[in-house]
Amino acid sequence: MLRTLTILCGVATGVALPSANDPANDLRSLLFGSFRPAPTPCPDAHTLVMTTQEVLQQQKIWGDTVVAIGAAYTANPTGQEHIKIATDAASNIYAYDHLLVMFKPTLASDVQFRPNPQDALSYFVGHSDHIAGAPGIHMEDTGFAVKPWSSVVFHNHGIYCSGDICHAMGVYDFTDANINNVTTVEYTFGYKKFPGGNIRIFLHHSSLPFQPAR
Repeated sequence: MLRTLTILCGVATGVALPSANDPANDLRSLLFGSFRPAPTPCPDAHTLVMTTQEVLQQQKIWGDTVVAIGAAYTANPTGQEHIKIATDAASNIYAYDHLLVMFKPTLASDVQFRPNPQDALSYFVGHSDHIAGAPGIHMEDTGFAVKPWSSVVFHNHGIYCSGDICHAMGVYDFTDANINNVTTVEYTFGYKKFPGGNIRIFLHHSSLPFQPAR
């Protein structure tokens, strides 16, 4: 019995075909016996194609979320709203529940890379060593998003899209809500569009600009 292996939307499926060595099967049955009902079609590739405009929308969502976390914490430092916003962001804005996420935050040194949502949450809302009651799991985390910031503005050096994936590189400006100072940070983001249209971050590298010795 001859078997074939077909990859459909990333899933391997096997189909058994009549054997040419079986005398009960003539050429007609060999040629036409392989027909099977058509498999469920893959999602339309065109619906998964990302655009530059969608990247800009995702960047605004990310920035607005950082601002919202800080605003919620400022309004009620002992409440849970800022933690809920950050937790939702880790699940919905980042792709932690779907694939490998490569996240290197700006102000992380002891634990440079954050491969799971608990790592990301810790960075954004902080550890209890710095903020009472904070759920962070890394002692170095002071709560980047609870600072708070009044605005986050992206300035893209470039955006490149191919199919369901886009990359963006540039700098973003974070405005301190208390003293209006602006901190400029360099970034690289990778975005992936999933069936259903949801777009999530799978790559996020962020760092302060290089300061040469004077």
